[in-house]
Amino acid sequence: MSERTVGTVYRLLKEKGYGFVRTQDGREAFLHRSACKDPALFDGLTEGDQVTFSESMNKRGLRAEDVS
Repeated sequence: MSERTVGTVYRLLKEKGYGFVRTQDGREAFLHRSACKDPALFDGLTEGDQVTFSESMNKRGLRAEDVS
């Protein structure tokens, strides 16, 4: 099992379906609605909520995947 990263949601743009998470070591990850394990999870998130996720990288940077 791969290691999970813990982060805090610091910005949400729910109407656009994405937001951003700051990891405990200060890195920033993009969070898209489709990356949430449960489709209802994204709709229930608020800024300041803690989430766990797997990390992936793309040309734009760190991305949160498999978010719970």
